[in-house]
Amino acid sequence: MSFEEMQSILQGILLSQQELQNSQQQLQLSQQELQNSQQEFQHSQQELQFSQQQFQSELVELKATSERALQIAESNGRAIQSMLDQAATDRLLHEERRQQHEERMQRLENLSEGLVNLTVAIDEDRPTILRLLQSNNSKLDLLLDRLPPQQQ
Repeated sequence: MSFEEMQSILQGILLSQQELQNSQQQLQLSQQELQNSQQEFQHSQQELQFSQQQFQSELVELKATSERALQIAESNGRAIQSMLDQAATDRLLHEERRQQHEERMQRLENLSEGLVNLTVAIDEDRPTILRLLQSNNSKLDLLLDRLPPQQQ
C-alpha cells in the first residue's frame, strides 16, 4: 500500500469520523428534541388529565344540580296538585254551604210567613193581648176621667 493510498484511506477515515461525529451530534439534537417533545407531551397529558378531572367534577355537580332541580320540580308539582285538590274541595264545601244557607233562608221565610198568617188569624178570631191591654187602658182612662177631681 502506498502512502497516497494510506493517505486517501486516512482521509476517508477522518471524513467518516467527522460524518460520524456530525451524525452523533444530530442524534443528540434529535434526542434532546425528543426529550423536549416528551416533556411537552407529558405536560399536555397532565393538563388533559386536570381538564378531565375538572370536567368530571363539573359533570357530577351538574348531575347533582339536575337531580335537585328535578326533585324541586316534582315537589312543586305535588304542591300544586295538592292546592288544586284543596281548591276543588273548598269549592264543593262552599257550594254545599250555599245550598244549606238557601234552604235555611227558605225555611225562615216559610216560618215568617207562617207566623204572619198565625198572627193575622189570631187577630181576626180573638183579640190579642195587646188589644186587650189597649182596651183596658182606654176603659181605665175613661173611668179616671169620670171621677170627680177630689178623688183623683
